[in-house]
Amino acid sequence: MNNQHAASSPPADMPASGAPLSEKLRAKARALAFAVGTRVRRAAYLAKSPGAALAPQPSGTTMGLNANVDFSRVRFADDSAKARRHFTIGPWMAVTELHFGGYMVYDTRNVDTTPGPIREGWAEPWNDIMLRALLRDGDVCVNVGANYGYFTLLAGILVGDRGKVFSFEANPSIFAHLMRSLFFSGTINRTSLFNRAVSDKDGDSVEFMFDPQFSGGGACAWQGDIGSIVPRELEQCVWSEKTVPELLDEHGMWRVGQVGLFSTFQATTITLDTALRGKADRIDLLLMDIEGSEPYAILGATEMLRKSPNPRVILEWAGHYNDRPWLGDRCRRMWDFLTGELKLKAFHIRPTTRNAYLFPPDLLHVPDFASFCQLPHGEVFFTRV
Repeated sequence: MNNQHAASSPPADMPASGAPLSEKLRAKARALAFAVGTRVRRAAYLAKSPGAALAPQPSGTTMGLNANVDFSRVRFADDSAKARRHFTIGPWMAVTELHFGGYMVYDTRNVDTTPGPIREGWAEPWNDIMLRALLRDGDVCVNVGANYGYFTLLAGILVGDRGKVFSFEANPSIFAHLMRSLFFSGTINRTSLFNRAVSDKDGDSVEFMFDPQFSGGGACAWQGDIGSIVPRELEQCVWSEKTVPELLDEHGMWRVGQVGLFSTFQATTITLDTALRGKADRIDLLLMDIEGSEPYAILGATEMLRKSPNPRVILEWAGHYNDRPWLGDRCRRMWDFLTGELKLKAFHIRPTTRNAYLFPPDLLHVPDFASFCQLPHGEVFFTRV
């Protein structure tokens, strides 16, 4: 999970004549420069998104169709520079305060999903804003691929005591942190946690691999070249003077993104239809980030989604997922079910080019499956219009 923040124009109180900046403005400029420098994922969105070459659009714009998302419900504020509480509670374990009042427990080895919440108290502000616009008191939210629980905690606060959150995380080491996060945040009374891998079948045993430094990118072992990976105990998967040589090339340069320190675990699969049967009568919002396995999860949730009066879905997606041989025709079947049988419309969630804490994302209509398969990595929102 990364955050984003960009500026389209100088601050309103910037001196027009080029006069020396006040110390206050210098501080603001330094904070903005730091924030811009850490928003790598937003830049990838904007460089590759359909419509990126078009003239700049106002934030919250819907291109092609109106997605009927009421962003006026969202209280916008850039509090990303606010000092927040952080404290250690055990070996490799700490707690950070989030901007909405929750507390996320995390593994301090992690460097991919936790820097945003630690630095700014935010993760993926475009998705954060979508949840705050969509979820209401009493709603039912399902979060698949919860990781350390940022969106599970946010949903728990938004749906209130009358609502329900069902949260799924397959990785047992991350799941232990997620359990603690609920107690620190006070949302345990409305949240049900499942240490299961969500799929289209119940009871299968699946092997996963992950690097604890990059636990947001864990994946089924059969999706990668598991034969080239030497699994090790979790305690041995730590950047240290002993393991660093394994991450370098012959010239001593870090092969970032090419090699890792992997541990594996076994997970049991469950369908959402099975997990929610007798516990919920509908799904108001289904939020998924499971590294390309979203079609499996959707095809295992057809019963629940069919009986939901107003289902909305936000899923992580990249067009090249459709080329993955292990998915077979599941991507097409997922699209046909959501847009055909359920009559939902698809919108690419494109982060704003302005301050992402103060402006909502743009929603770009995705008209057909061919366009769906050309999207860059990001999120897609399905809803009735």
